[in-house]
Amino acid sequence: MFWHILLALVGIVLGLYILGWIFYGLGLGLSTFVDFLWRLFNWDWD
Repeated sequence: MFWHILLALVGIVLGLYILGWIFYGLGLGLSTFVDFLWRLFNWDWD
């Protein structure tokens, strides 16, 4: 019984950790993309 609870907790923590990394990666990609757009629209056209 105890082992099942422990394994479930470890699984939840690992799942949250992996989800966190996925969202962190998406956020990083999004901020890079927004930065790229910002540079594009604020380009000095002269």
